[in-house]
Amino acid sequence: MKALFLVSALAALATPTVPRDTQPWWAPQGTMVAFQREAPDLDGSDVLFTPAVRGAEVDLIGAGRLRGFRPGSGDLLVEQGSATAVVDGSDREIGRVPGVAATWSPDGARIAFLQGDVLAVAAASGADVRTLATGIVPPPSDLTGPVWSPDGASVAIATGS
Repeated sequence: MKALFLVSALAALATPTVPRDTQPWWAPQGTMVAFQREAPDLDGSDVLFTPAVRGAEVDLIGAGRLRGFRPGSGDLLVEQGSATAVVDGSDREIGRVPGVAATWSPDGARIAFLQGDVLAVAAASGADVRTLATGIVPPPSDLTGPVWSPDGASVAIATGS
């Protein structure tokens, strides 16, 4: 019985046979929705856009993991391997941080992210990286990463250490 369960659990992790859309993010202007798509014809997953009213999907960003819109802007955080790019709506990279699980501050001026076991903060361009804490090991169940306080003064993160 355990072997059968293991086989079906592994099958559930395989690339879907039909497109699977997850992680919708509204653009601050409310005109677009960005989302993650995994599909048989993609290597991994792509970030797609669709108009808020029913319309055609557009693959502007390509490969990567969507991390959210910049507050008050159409700029996006897109995780690409061990780094996270800041891209505008035309897929032009306008910044980059050397880590993952990145999140925007409430005012969109800073980015919190993980670089190995270090919780760090950088300017929206990726410059001025500052270490906030070391020895951070998020539990496997953590999908959120760093979370900013509403006033942008503090950053919280789940840790198993």
